[in-house]
Amino acid sequence: MGVTAGLTLPIFDSGRLNASLDIAKAQSNLSVANYNKAVVDAVNDVARAASQVETMAEKNQHQRQIEHDAQRVVGLAQARFNAGIIAGSRVSQAKIPALREHCNGLILQGQWLDASIQLTSALGGGYHL
Repeated sequence: MGVTAGLTLPIFDSGRLNASLDIAKAQSNLSVANYNKAVVDAVNDVARAASQVETMAEKNQHQRQIEHDAQRVVGLAQARFNAGIIAGSRVSQAKIPALREHCNGLILQGQWLDASIQLTSALGGGYHL
């Protein structure tokens, strides 16, 4: 009887064993799916951050040209003032847009730095000052 009971026990437990195996397979499949989703999300985060860095770099380049042009206007106004053609108040008026564009440039530069930090983070790196 001892041998017979030992041989028949796994037969009666096969349903439970198969169910446990199915659960283990399902958990494994879920883990693989979660991992795949995490990888896809990470790649999307990197792509989004890289695109933002590129966009901000282009905006910064354009802004530098605007700042340069505004400074050129100030230089021309200063030269005209030095030649006695215009009053000093006109030079001051020319400086206002130049200063405004410089402020805009600083804001864009800060946004580019933020985007660069986000890209570094998306790539899995830390940001150390």
